[in-house]
Parts: sequence; structure tokens; C-alpha cells
Amino acid sequence: MSNSGKQTKTARKKIVAGERVLLVLVDHRADSQIVHKAVYYAGLHARNHKQRLALLYIKEPMGMQLFGVSDVIKQESKEESIIQLTNVENQICEWFGAKQEVACYIREGEVSETIADFITKNRFVTGLVVTNWQFNNMASGLQNYISGAKKMKSARQVPVMIVPEDATLAQIDEIYS
Repeated sequence: MSNSGKQTKTARKKIVAGERVLLVLVDHRADSQIVHKAVYYAGLHARNHKQRLALLYIKEPMGMQLFGVSDVIKQESKEESIIQLTNVENQICEWFGAKQEVACYIREGEVSETIADFITKNRFVTGLVVTNWQFNNMASGLQNYISGAKKMKSARQVPVMIVPEDATLAQIDEIYS
């Protein structure tokens, strides 16, 4: 992935069996300070617990589109998700250096079900980090996932860490100092 010709500096390699990975939800607001706080927390947590980071960008399914228009919209959506993930990777590199390895994934679907499906299929995921804004906007689906409700009974459960919007990076640093 590249952004305006810049190559991402974080180390990127496939996840191998036995690695422990902290999953961070990246959304269309990835440039916002709110999402950066969740990524920063996840980076500190991963570093202190010898884990890797995985960034998951979920594109919600499009409604009905006119013939031919949907291909253009899908391509633009894919490009946007790549830009968002690249921006987050570059921010991780600024904070933690190139040593922090990052895996990136793009999926399409309803957010809470896609997260549950991703975690269930990828046994390496040991936790999920979201912002309270993300959690509130997908609360019912994630609560079903967390509680093991019938809708997602087959989902593998992992700890969910919710980073408050009003937390500062200094406050997040205090957690790990």
C-alpha cells in the first residue's frame, strides 16, 4: 500500500502459527484522533505483551446500485480503505518505529458479524481494540458477540478493549508506564 507515492515504513509480513495478535478496527474515520488513540493503545499493549497488530477495515455492503456504477463505487471504496490503512500504518511507524509489525485486512459485510467471523476464523487474534464511538455504533451486534448470544454462538470470544474518545495519549501512556 502506498499513499501519495510514500512507501509504508512498518514491517509487514504474514502472521504465522503461534503468534498472538491484537486486532484493531479501522474505519472511515481512520484519520481522526479518536481512531488514532485506539491504535496507539493497541500498539503499546502489543509491544508490552509481545504481540503483533492486525488492522481490520470493514467496508459495509452497498445497497442496490445502477449497472456499471457499482464497480466504480467498489473500486473507490477499496482505494479509500487502502489509503486509511496506509495512514494508520504510517502513524504506527512514527510512534513505535519499523519494529512494530502490522498485518492489514480488508473485509466487506455488516461490522459486528464480520468482526466475529474474522476472529473465529483467525485463531491468532487474542483481543480486539475499538473506540467507544465504534462500540456504540455497533453495540447491539458486538454485545451479542461478547455475550455469546444465539446470533453469533459459534463466534470465538476474545477480550474487547474500548478506548474512550476523550482519553489523551498521555493518559494512555500512563497505563503502560
